[in-house]
Amino acid sequence: MASGRKLDIATKSLENGNSDEHVEDDAVSSLGDASPMNTAEERQKRRQKAMYCKLASFFGIAICSLIFSLLNNKLNDYMNKPESSTTTNAKEYSVQDMRTLHIERVASSMAHPFLPVASNIWCIDARLKYEQAKRRPMGLSYLRIPRAASSTLSGINQRIARNFAARTGLKKNCIRHDGRKAGPYYSARDPLSFLWTFVRDPTQRAMSRIGVSLKKQRGILHNTMPLYDYSEEIVESLKTADDVQFGVISAGRGGFQLQYSMLSIIDEWSAFNTSEPTKVKDPKKVQDFVREVVKGYNFIGLVERFDESLVALQLILGLEPNDMLYFAVKSRKHFELNPKEKVCLAPLDWNELLVGKVNQHLESDEWFAQNYGDHLLYQAVNMSLDQTILSLGLDVFSKALKDFKRLLRQAEESCHPIFPCSFNGTLQQEKSEEDCYEGASCGYKCLDDLPLH
Repeated sequence: MASGRKLDIATKSLENGNSDEHVEDDAVSSLGDASPMNTAEERQKRRQKAMYCKLASFFGIAICSLIFSLLNNKLNDYMNKPESSTTTNAKEYSVQDMRTLHIERVASSMAHPFLPVASNIWCIDARLKYEQAKRRPMGLSYLRIPRAASSTLSGINQRIARNFAARTGLKKNCIRHDGRKAGPYYSARDPLSFLWTFVRDPTQRAMSRIGVSLKKQRGILHNTMPLYDYSEEIVESLKTADDVQFGVISAGRGGFQLQYSMLSIIDEWSAFNTSEPTKVKDPKKVQDFVREVVKGYNFIGLVERFDESLVALQLILGLEPNDMLYFAVKSRKHFELNPKEKVCLAPLDWNELLVGKVNQHLESDEWFAQNYGDHLLYQAVNMSLDQTILSLGLDVFSKALKDFKRLLRQAEESCHPIFPCSFNGTLQQEKSEEDCYEGASCGYKCLDDLPLH
C-alpha cells in the first residue's frame, strides 16, 4: 500500500510536470528569438531534456518505493514473529525500566533538602499542652503510617521528647504527638511544631500488612502449620483492601501512604479508576499531591534507609546519638502480640508469598497505576534524603552515622529488652510494661545508661 501511494504521487508529479513544461515553453516563445530555426531546435532539445529528467525522476521514485515496500514487509514479518522467552523477558524488563525512569524524572523536580530546625520551635514545654488551640498540634509531631515501622518510630519520638527535655532542664517532657492520626489532623498545626514521618516501599508495606492478617488467620501461639496457598486472596487484597487505617491500598487516591500523609483529604477515585485499571487517571493531579506532602513535612525518612534517616533527623534537630537508639518493636522474625486476643502470633516471612500470581500482580501495570502516588512519594523522599545528607555535609554525616552504628552494636550487646512476646513466643506483657516506655520504647532504661562516647 505504501508503494502504491508513492507511485500515485509520482504519476501526478509527471502530469503536473508536463503541464509546467508547456507554460515554460510559452513564456520562452513570447520573448521573440531572432532565429525561428534555432528557437525551434532549442525548444525541441529542452523538451527532450525535460522528458529525460522526468523519466529519471519517475523511475528513481518508483525504485525507492519498491525498496521501501520490501523493507517494510520484512519489518512487519519480524515484528509479528512469535517472541522467544529471551525476547519476552527483555520486553518486560524495559517496561519496568521505563517506569523507573519516569518516576525518577518526575520525583527529581519535587526533591529538596530538609533543613535544620531550632529546638525552641519543636520542644515546647508539656505544661503548655492544654494551651494548644483545638486541632492545632504543637511540638514534636510524628505521623505514624501503619506498617512503616510506626511502633518503633513512635518509641523514638517519645525518647526524643523525654531525653531532650531532661537535658535542657524542663520539668516535663516536650509536647509530642504520635497517635494514630492521619495527615489531615496536622493540616493546621501550630507554627511551633516539627512534623515528621517515614515512608516505605509500597510493595513492602502492602505485603507487611497482608502478612499480619495471615498471621492472625493461621491461629495462636506456636502455630507452625504449613502455609496454605493464599495467592487468590492476596491478589484480591492487593486490589481491593482500601481501609483508611488497616488497608493495603487506597480507594483510588494514588496509594495508601500518599492518602495517609496528605494534609488534606484526597477525593476517592480521583487518581485511579477500576474501569481503566492500567492507567493513572490524572497523573498531574497525583504529582501535585506528592509535591504537597514533600513540602508539608519538616522531615521524611525511609524505612529501607532506616539508620541513615535517623541520623539525618538527629542532625536536623540537634540531638545526641543516644536519643535515636531503638530496638525494633515488630519484626517478621519475632513473635508479635495480638492485643485483642492476648496471644503471641508466630513469625511469618511474607517473602514466601511472593510467587506466581502474587508476583505477577505486583509487577503489573495495574499495581503501578493504583500506587503511582506512593511510588512517586517514595522516590522523591529518597532523593530528598540524599540532598539532605549533602547539605549537612558528608564528613559530618559520615561521622555521625559511624557513631550511631557503634552505639547500636553496643546496645545489642549490653541490653536485653523485654517485649510483650518473648523470642520463643511466651506472653510476657506485664514484664514488658515495666521495660517499655509507654508501651513502645522497650529497653529504654538500658539505652539511657549507655555512654555517649
